Amino acid sequence: MLSTVPSDWPESQGYGLGIDQVESLMGLERSPCGVAWGHVGLGHVTTVAFTRPDASRQVVLMANALLTSHAAWVALNRATWAVLCARRTDGISVER
Repeated sequence: MLSTVPSDWPESQGYGLGIDQVESLMGLERSPCGVAWGHVGLGHVTTVAFTRPDASRQVVLMANALLTSHAAWVALNRATWAVLCARRTDGISVER
């Protein structure tokens, strides 16, 4: 399931059996915690559902619109990596 072929669209870098391998959402800022696996849904709403390869963290975000502006994608990109790659600065671990 995690064997992919290079994708030719901006949402992901690889695609296989309905799952995307993503390091950079829509070609924007790269994930600070490496590859994520999941899916980007585009239609009347925009959804992002990713997991870390070790399944230690997941993120699902939804915008109640098809995102068309660069600014909206930048915001979704930043929110996605902030949640999936969460690091606290107060010394409390967010890891299991």
